[in-house]
Amino acid sequence: MSSKCRIAAIAAVFPSEVFFARVTMRGRRVAQIAALTTLTTLAAPAAHADGEFLQYDRGPSDHTLVASIGRGPISGGLTFSDYDGGAETTLSLTHAVPLDYGITGRVGATLHFDDGEADPGLKIAAEQYLAQDWGGLFWLAEIDSYRAGYFALMQAFPQGMPINLELTASGHNDGYHETSVATGFQINDGPVRLRTGVRLQAQEAFVGVSLNTF
Repeated sequence: MSSKCRIAAIAAVFPSEVFFARVTMRGRRVAQIAALTTLTTLAAPAAHADGEFLQYDRGPSDHTLVASIGRGPISGGLTFSDYDGGAETTLSLTHAVPLDYGITGRVGATLHFDDGEADPGLKIAAEQYLAQDWGGLFWLAEIDSYRAGYFALMQAFPQGMPINLELTASGHNDGYHETSVATGFQINDGPVRLRTGVRLQAQEAFVGVSLNTF
């Protein structure tokens, strides 16, 4: 997978968890590790990829920092979100398992810190990169036992172009559901990308920057 096709987007976080979603719960903004959480993104097609990911996104009412590191099949991640009314931190640790058809499965634990309380969770995820004549597609789907959270992401990487397009959906059993669209721009064919997008239900725009060495 070329550097132009590496996912440099957003989750509480691991190679696939460098994707994250922000959620609104009773008027509060909460960071949910989706791809982590797995969040926004960045996993190479190989199940055992070594690398680091760092991403910062800012919107009108919150800002979120996502970090992850992968060594072999093991990935660890951290997501911190500061929102109107509070803050949340999520840690995660997952193990990658190669499946059929080029799909990589991930299973692991998450730990969510919110309002001074620590809540554990179990995360199961699957991801796949699909090469196309025009470029490539990456998809990720995951569920977390904490609040029955879910996260899904689809990214398109046009061949020979420094941009990528992204569609995400996330939610949990406390009445939150959000869909967002975003685009990223790769700088000088390197590991840094600038991104901007819109959360459709919240009707808020956000901007961000990411560094991805996977």
